[in-house]
Amino acid sequence: MSDAPALPAFYTEPAIVEVDGVELRYRRRGSGEPLVYLGGAEMTRRWLPLFEELAGGCDLIALEGPGFGDTPAPPWLEGMDDLAIFYRRVLDALDLEAVHLVGYSLGAWIAAEFAVFNPGRLRSLALIAPQGVRVRGVPRADLFNISTTDRAQLLFNGAAERFAGFVGEGDEQETFFRAYAAAGTEALLAWNPRYDRKLDHRLPALGCPALVLCAEEDRVVPRAHAERYAELLGARLVTIAGREEPTAHGLVAQEPEAIAAALLELVGAVPARP
Repeated sequence: MSDAPALPAFYTEPAIVEVDGVELRYRRRGSGEPLVYLGGAEMTRRWLPLFEELAGGCDLIALEGPGFGDTPAPPWLEGMDDLAIFYRRVLDALDLEAVHLVGYSLGAWIAAEFAVFNPGRLRSLALIAPQGVRVRGVPRADLFNISTTDRAQLLFNGAAERFAGFVGEGDEQETFFRAYAAAGTEALLAWNPRYDRKLDHRLPALGCPALVLCAEEDRVVPRAHAERYAELLGARLVTIAGREEPTAHGLVAQEPEAIAAALLELVGAVPARP
């Protein structure tokens, strides 16, 4: 029997770029306008069906952030500002001047932070089920005090079994240990506070084309958070509808075609650089 770790569904071997002492894993495919994707704590180590859809219309670069998936967390990582600086250097290392930036869940919060510190590196900004803003009286779910199994169920509104290939890591033990490690990085970035109140006055100054996508029934990040982001960015808010059931926080797994179509429409609407 092999002692090699189990691999998740949709796994592909990543490329590696070393930046600031971090061996950052990433996956890249397609051609055309560069679109950089920042994910959350879930669905790492994979070439998702969403990525395949996007690669058909752009040069997709899916980054596996420090502390998530197979990218180690560096000792200098203490907050979102560290990532804003780090990802600017990643773009430099990949010879990417200005990009279309997409973030999902925690990755959307990171994308928003990157945007306010590096506005000149953006062609557009798209946020999917975004964390990171404060909406009084409408908190997001507390993901730190539930089990890995309950978290998966919350992502898919009780239908996690149908999406096991997106949240499982190949076997139960591997899933537990990787989820534990990712939760440590997530807590480092978003334990307290669980939002950045400075985004309220920083985001309106961006002025770049922006889009916010939300689910029909998100039990992790309520719709009011997406609405607030759209208000701050002056962005269009699009609800991604489910074909068979209402979409949940895991909408990137549920409806990849619809999400890709909305993102590529945004990319296509931005005038080409001279």
